[in-house]
Amino acid sequence: MNRIFTTFGVKVKGADPCDVDPNCHVIDNPEGFLSTTAQNIINILLIAAGVVAAIAIIYGGVSMMTAAGDPAKITKGKKAIFGGVIGLIIVLLAGAIVNFVLANI
Repeated sequence: MNRIFTTFGVKVKGADPCDVDPNCHVIDNPEGFLSTTAQNIINILLIAAGVVAAIAIIYGGVSMMTAAGDPAKITKGKKAIFGGVIGLIIVLLAGAIVNFVLANI
């Protein structure tokens, strides 16, 4: 297996410059680096979207609990919960699809 070693941006095949340079970084699979980075970024965005959906569900619940019998606030809370659940389902499906596609590239 050919490993590519980088030292301050200089790529060297074969020799191991990491023996003498403690600041050396080894890239085992340079072809998969971009897809791995993209997958990590997408996973972070999906987690953030999931957190937003959870906040919407919590907001809807609090809105319904503090409605004090006001039908408008109850309806607003139900819509927030429904939107949060639908958003969470979309985020989970999108995450599954993206991870499946990136894993099979």
